[in-house]
Amino acid sequence: MSESKHISGLARGLNLRRTSNKIAAYGTVLALIVYVARSVSEQWVVGNPMTVLEALSSSLVVFVAWAVARELDPDHPWPAAVSMLASFIVALWFVPAALVVAVASAAVRMISGTVGRSFTVVDLGIMLIVGLGSGRELASWSIAILAFVFLKTAPEVGRLRWWAIGSLTAGFVAGWYGGELSPIIVTTATAAATGGFLVVAGIAASSTKVSVRTDARTGPIERKRLAMSRLAAGVIMASATLLGGFDAMWEIAPVGVALGVVAVVSLIPVVAGPTSDGLKPRTTSAETAS
Repeated sequence: MSESKHISGLARGLNLRRTSNKIAAYGTVLALIVYVARSVSEQWVVGNPMTVLEALSSSLVVFVAWAVARELDPDHPWPAAVSMLASFIVALWFVPAALVVAVASAAVRMISGTVGRSFTVVDLGIMLIVGLGSGRELASWSIAILAFVFLKTAPEVGRLRWWAIGSLTAGFVAGWYGGELSPIIVTTATAAATGGFLVVAGIAASSTKVSVRTDARTGPIERKRLAMSRLAAGVIMASATLLGGFDAMWEIAPVGVALGVVAVVSLIPVVAGPTSDGLKPRTTSAETAS
């Protein structure tokens, strides 16, 4: 598909010929089956902490956890699989906020620049959803702020820049108007967790290596942007915890899980495993310069 005919500058396909993508697809289906079975059994035995609708949204969030890890570490497939499994386990106790996790994933993708294509009209709708999902609670406002900074500065936004900013703003205002701003209560525990997320993000961003190209095949993914995406994930988790407490933290826990796994890989490179589903990494002069 040529650059002039692409449908979206943010959407990515799922190539099931790759092992990591098969894991994502099969893992999502398996999570859905387990969650629905758990929901039905608990409905009749011990109450109903997870409805069927929540089972569906939670299984989608498990997939998003995989996607976030792929954005934060596009070179290595296994961190995404680990993030998916960990998020599946977390969602057994804490039902995630599917919309907030999804828009956080979109923001991380925008910053990392893994797609590398210019925006289309479809992306205006995505920006509307990002604004709507992040504007409902103060704890998620950082997502909209990060998206706004990207729209103002990223070269691939292109001629639709101000339309995209307008869509993001409209969605944010609608979310803010229909949402609820809870009081901010900072405790020693939430402050410590906030600092912890920032430290983990710093670790993940301090050792950033990437060899794969963007989806648009315009060149290798920029190390600087990949590092910024890891910092952005940390900011999203830190602001949610500081402003919304542990309830908000658990609602978007898949983002923190993915960041934590990627930080471990950055800290201990020997456990990174194969690159790009076993493909040898590309080495280019542009990559070396970045």
